[in-house]
Amino acid sequence: MSDTEMAAPPQRGHYLSAVALRVEAREVERQARRAAARLAADLRRVADRSAQIKRRVAALMESRTRGAEDGRPVSGPPPFGYRRMGRRREMRMVVVASEAALVRRLFALRAEGKSFRYLAVVASAFTGRDGAPHRKGRMATWTGPGVRYMLRNPTYLGLTRFGGRLYVGCHAAIVSADEWKSVWGERAPGADA
Repeated sequence: MSDTEMAAPPQRGHYLSAVALRVEAREVERQARRAAARLAADLRRVADRSAQIKRRVAALMESRTRGAEDGRPVSGPPPFGYRRMGRRREMRMVVVASEAALVRRLFALRAEGKSFRYLAVVASAFTGRDGAPHRKGRMATWTGPGVRYMLRNPTYLGLTRFGGRLYVGCHAAIVSADEWKSVWGERAPGADA
């Protein structure tokens, strides 16, 4: 190798570029550490909030279970034939006489072997309208499957259902156990037919 072909000394620009890259790498590492710390803090907040929500849901379920054990209505609107009276712990369901008469009539007709579709027609004629009050305030059409579902409600026997279990309700029954058995046989109240 000749003197003219000797290796060229490193250029000053390359040295500055390497320093700049190291400085930039340190800054990126600092930003990454800050982002990781923020993420960890966010995850802690989410975990705390999740635990708080779980505690609130557990307390609500415990409260509703106690209400069901006491026979009180615990959730949802009352079924056709009942309305709610009172607030919170004093809430009770009371029988609406005109609607209860229809429920009894539907049970009697079903015991005679009439179809659910026929019962829907009877219900429409009895109420003077094509539907029953729906839980959202609008009218729902009387249908055979809807009447079948309605008649499977254990509330009509004086029971309260919550969490897949049945409890003795503090409301009056609209139909007797004999009337229930005449329609559903030995099937348990609330069980799917």
